[in-house]
Amino acid sequence: MTEEAIRRSRRQLLMMFGVAFGSMGLAYVVFYWITAGHTWGTTNKGTFVDPPRDVSSLAWQGATPVFETQGKWWLWLVVDRCDAVCASTMHDQRAIHILLNKESDRVARALLVGGADPGALTEEALQKVRVMPKPDLPEGVYIVDPHGNLVLTYPVDTPPKPVLSDLQHLLKFSQIG
Repeated sequence: MTEEAIRRSRRQLLMMFGVAFGSMGLAYVVFYWITAGHTWGTTNKGTFVDPPRDVSSLAWQGATPVFETQGKWWLWLVVDRCDAVCASTMHDQRAIHILLNKESDRVARALLVGGADPGALTEEALQKVRVMPKPDLPEGVYIVDPHGNLVLTYPVDTPPKPVLSDLQHLLKFSQIG
């Protein structure tokens, strides 16, 4: 072998080791960056329910309803009294349900209202959702999984697009419901 061929072989060997150890070093840095508490963010638009809560652990106003998730995801609207903002949110939830298309049979909707009078909703709207007494939850829109866990929450006046995006993401990767 000539002197030039030996140098080329050594250079190739050093490049192979450089790529191998460089990628291991980068993986090491990324791993310890993330375990130190630094993250690159999340894709969800809503806020995770913290601390995690189960439907059975909620204190319901009035008589405790028997709530079975029936193997479905649920969109809950929790309000004290249904006014114009609530009626608009119910309309948005209906639109979300329609936009889910073939996945819409996996999702049900419910209105959880504080008083006996649901307020500004029409009879037609009330026939499309389940009306239940309000639990001890702050007002908002909640996504409940088929096991009865509250997953994400949004303010009542949230536009439908973030809720739809999160719900589609959950349905895409969910093996339940």
